[in-house]
Amino acid sequence: LKFNQFGYDDDELNQDILTLMANPGIRVQGTLDKSQASGVHEKAILAADEANPKFLNSFAIGQSETHQISHTKGGVLIGQGLWFEGSTNWSKSGEGVGIQLNPGLPDPAGYQAQNNTLLVSCNPVMLAHFGEELDKEHLVAKQQMQNT
Repeated sequence: LKFNQFGYDDDELNQDILTLMANPGIRVQGTLDKSQASGVHEKAILAADEANPKFLNSFAIGQSETHQISHTKGGVLIGQGLWFEGSTNWSKSGEGVGIQLNPGLPDPAGYQAQNNTLLVSCNPVMLAHFGEELDKEHLVAKQQMQNT
């Protein structure tokens, strides 16, 4: 799994990523935005990364190459041949509160959601290109971490 995520505040997804990180046969590379790096999820994922230094996990917190927010929201699942990219933050406001997947049911009271998009594809050319972009963004953030 390679991903870059802005708005990283989802307990369930964080636990899934921590589980992947604990498997020495799976490589996880994550890049998170520096402006949101003080959150509980970011601290947990960095601690888990440091706990298994022999595993091939790599996490970086930083900014874009031009020192703006790292606003990419997407990733690649290399072994599955899937990639995803969109505007959805991994947070309650980004994912929505009270969302139901059954189109026949009305939205419950208190339903809230931002307008977001998510593209999921198995196009191998785009998977390779997006994976390379994630690698570049990750290296920029890693370099920034080393310089601080």
